[in-house]
Amino acid sequence: METVKISLGIDCCFNWTSVGLSRDGTVLSEIQLNEGRKQSRNLPIAVDSLLGFSGLTLDEIGQVVLNTGPGSFTGLRLGLSYGLSLAAALGCPVVPFNSLELRALDFKGFAGVNLLAPVIWAKHGFLYGAVYLITDDVKNLSPLHMPSFFTETEFLQTLSSLDERPLLILPKDRSYPLLGDFPFAYSADIPSGGRLSTLGYLFPERETSFSDVSGTYLRPPDIG
Repeated sequence: METVKISLGIDCCFNWTSVGLSRDGTVLSEIQLNEGRKQSRNLPIAVDSLLGFSGLTLDEIGQVVLNTGPGSFTGLRLGLSYGLSLAAALGCPVVPFNSLELRALDFKGFAGVNLLAPVIWAKHGFLYGAVYLITDDVKNLSPLHMPSFFTETEFLQTLSSLDERPLLILPKDRSYPLLGDFPFAYSADIPSGGRLSTLGYLFPERETSFSDVSGTYLRPPDIG
C-alpha cells in the first residue's frame, strides 16, 4: 500500500505570508495573509488553522516545502526558521525552491518561449535576477545564470549577452526602464503556499535534510 504524503508549503519571503497543504500533489487548503511585520506572531497560528481546515494534525505532515528567497530579509529568515525547525521536530524532509525559480516555473508552458528571466525588486535601484532555459524535461528548468544581485544596468548586460531574447517576468508594481525592449509578463502579486506545497510531490528528488537548507539572501546585509 502506497504511503499518502501530506506536504506543507511555506512562503514568507515578501509582505504576504502564504501557507498551504496538499496531499499527493492535490491542494487541500491554503491561507494567504498580508501580515507585514506581524508574520512572526501569526505564522504558527496560520499553520494551525490550515491543519484544522483540512482535518489534519501536525504529525501527519510528511514534507515541508520552503521558498528560500531571495526576498524580504525578515520574512525569509522567519519562514526558514519556522519551517526548518518544524521539519527537524517532525523528522521529515525539506524541499527548497528559490523565489526566482518559482516565478519562472509559472511561465514554463509559454508558447514560443525558450528563455525565462524572472526579476524581483531588491530596493535602492537593485534587483534579484536569473535566467532559465526551458528544457524538454516536463518539470525542470536549466539555469543559464544563477540567481544573483544586480543593478538594472548589470542585468541588462547579462540579458544582452544571450543568444536570444528571454521573456522577462516582472513585478507589477515596479518599473525597469532599461529593460523595456524585452518581452515581459507580470508575476503573481500574491504567493501561493498551496501551489508551493504541490511542488514537493512533483520534485521528490529534491528532498533533503533540514540541516542542509539555507536562505538565498544574495544581497549584502547593509543594503535595504
